[in-house]
Amino acid sequence: MRLCLFLLIAGLLDAILTNLGIAFGIVDEGNPMMKFVINKSWPFFTW
Repeated sequence: MRLCLFLLIAGLLDAILTNLGIAFGIVDEGNPMMKFVINKSWPFFTW
């Protein structure tokens, strides 16, 4: 159960920090497939 909770929190934190990093121009997505998804729609990326 703890592992599932950790993975859930880690995934949410990753999505939030990626969103903020790209929005403020701090980072750029390196994965071409994820870059396409993020450029298409942020809600689609987080869902």
